[in-house]
Amino acid sequence: MPQDFHSLAQSLSDADRPFCTATVVRSEGSASAPAGAKAILSDTGELLFGYVGGGCVQAQVASEAVDALQDGRPRMVPLELSDELGATGVPCGGRMEVFVEPHIPRPRLLVLGHGRLVEALCDLGARVGYRVIVDDPDGTRELYPAAESVVTDDPDYERLAATPRTWVVVATHHKSDHLAISRALDLGAAGISMVASTKRREAVFSVCREMKIAEEKLAGIRAPAGLDLGGKTPEEIALSVISEIVALRCGGSGRPMREVKKEAGASRGSCAGGR
Repeated sequence: MPQDFHSLAQSLSDADRPFCTATVVRSEGSASAPAGAKAILSDTGELLFGYVGGGCVQAQVASEAVDALQDGRPRMVPLELSDELGATGVPCGGRMEVFVEPHIPRPRLLVLGHGRLVEALCDLGARVGYRVIVDDPDGTRELYPAAESVVTDDPDYERLAATPRTWVVVATHHKSDHLAISRALDLGAAGISMVASTKRREAVFSVCREMKIAEEKLAGIRAPAGLDLGGKTPEEIALSVISEIVALRCGGSGRPMREVKKEAGASRGSCAGGR
């Protein structure tokens, strides 16, 4: 593991691991760490690097780091150290303020395939905030300018790079689709969508079953991919697929907003009337 603050932060980001940084912005009295002291904490609150204080300070900062990663919001943590015992067994009598900032990796979108649909998926995925990787044997940077990287030499998907924060879209209509699905499942991808007809889905799933892939895992694959928008062009289909992924990632229902808002308003009115 890297031994300096910035290298470790970059390493965690590259590995798609969420983490928090903690920085002492004010330190008075017998506080246990000076202003400017920094630390890096994991998503479970484990101290990975640095020091901003021991005992109750460390416990409070760790708790705030976990909360910050859950709600995505930074916070200033005031700490009164009158009850914090020093090495002599007497109160430290200091005050601190620690700025805790969450670092949540952008989700990845891994698109497999070639053609205008894949180009549209890449462009739209990048526009809504995903780090896009395209796996296309005939791909070039010119075809996919919005992609973070383009993989061209992995025909059997043996080096498929997916993490629990990666959404995979299989849009190849290729004989190796079952291999891509198997690999993505093994790597614990956040979700898998396959652009295919119902007939092709059953053909691919049949091979997956022969590979002993569990039925409950196949049931979690979105195929045919996308929401029913009625679109026909590659761009419209890409919008349908990306919309479904956004809804899944963000906990949306995919229903018309006017219906959702109407129900929410009725619910609030009902509660208010009951008081």
